[in-house]
Amino acid sequence: CYFFFFFSSRRRHTRFLPVSWARRCVQETVLRQCELKDYRNAFLSLAVPIMQLSEPGPAPIVKLTEDLKVTLWDRWEIKSEEGQKISLKTIFNTLEERYKLQPRDLMYGSKAIYFASIMDMQGKEKEREQQLNKSLGELLKLEEDEEYVDLTVTFSKKGNNDILKDVPTVRIYFDPKKK
Repeated sequence: CYFFFFFSSRRRHTRFLPVSWARRCVQETVLRQCELKDYRNAFLSLAVPIMQLSEPGPAPIVKLTEDLKVTLWDRWEIKSEEGQKISLKTIFNTLEERYKLQPRDLMYGSKAIYFASIMDMQGKEKEREQQLNKSLGELLKLEEDEEYVDLTVTFSKKGNNDILKDVPTVRIYFDPKKK
């Protein structure tokens, strides 16, 4: 299965959008028929005489538990029937039930939303319950038209506080009717 791509930065090519669109459709059709082992990439630079060849391989599999394996490309998804009103407690319970792991910390981009090590301290019980019962829309200050949000959640095995590595991101889809 061979397919060649040529790219040019000349402005005259911008007039041929229908041709580019048709080429993209053919490209997608051809690529769907190829197996992973058939893909080959080549980078050729004429400015600096260099040619680089690469060949994709399957994503490495990481074993989180005896029954749970993930890859670099995995993403865990939750479809919220409550819209943005879904609480952290509901998210954590859903993840714990599905994957048999203990959710610990939750981050949105670079913003820390919930840290178990702080919230599990003595005297923080009331604050922990308040934080867990808040809605995701309230905590993240989301726009009403947001369709989903990607979160980084750290996990540990039940009964163990060691943070697991290579856990997929979590995407929460919001029901558009329930904003």
